[in-house]
Amino acid sequence: EPWFASLFARLLAEVLPLWAECLAVLWWPGTQAEPAATLYAEAETVLAYGGSEALRQVRELVPPHTRLLGFGHKLALGLVGRRALDAQRGPATARLAAHDVARYEQQGCYSPHVFYVERGGRLGPREFAQHMAGELANLQQRYPRRVLALEEAAGVARWRHAAQAGLAEGDAWMAEVEGAWAVTYADSFRPLAPTAGHRCVQVVAVDALEEAVDALAPHAPFLQTVGVAVEPAALVPLSERRAAVGATRNCAPGGMSGAEAGWHQRCP
Repeated sequence: EPWFASLFARLLAEVLPLWAECLAVLWWPGTQAEPAATLYAEAETVLAYGGSEALRQVRELVPPHTRLLGFGHKLALGLVGRRALDAQRGPATARLAAHDVARYEQQGCYSPHVFYVERGGRLGPREFAQHMAGELANLQQRYPRRVLALEEAAGVARWRHAAQAGLAEGDAWMAEVEGAWAVTYADSFRPLAPTAGHRCVQVVAVDALEEAVDALAPHAPFLQTVGVAVEPAALVPLSERRAAVGATRNCAPGGMSGAEAGWHQRCP
């Protein structure tokens, strides 16, 4: 934001020129009750998305007779099996995973924050993390991360400090010195948790992907996209297990932040 609303309005006017004079994109501070309350009272439906606090504020202003569709925080993650970690597919999968991290700067509900990587492949989880770090460095040269606002930069700094302080034996820290990207590698299991975003990601080694999937249940209300790279025979059983804990979308690494047309986030 704030570009998506303007781009949507322009594209809609191109597709349906008659709508060009019937559409407006307006802005006001989110902390102000007006003009939001007046507009909500006149609307048949209000669609809102953002953080939990932002949705709570909107909900308080929407009258009972107005329909509210709220889309809140969601979490995405990756699962990479040992059979996808041969000498050819392993580095390629890591590069695709890095693109999912960099696209939209992890500000979308499709954006991954953690990749669980299975041990036992030709390419180990640590090497997978190293390939991700290398691609994030390349992407920073080709598509530099924007300059962060003070609050965003402070959040990234706090996460980097906590991640480095929490390193245990066997873990690794791979990051750009000035903070443009960071990969932290955990050699033992870590529960799913969001990073600070802005190209910060965690790679966690596991003995079996089922271990990671079964640990997702406490996060069911927030689960959404899972990027999966496994052999075909394991895909359906793993997808069924993943669906049982609440995740709603499967795709391959590289396609996590490029949802198919017509697919939309689950609305509570």
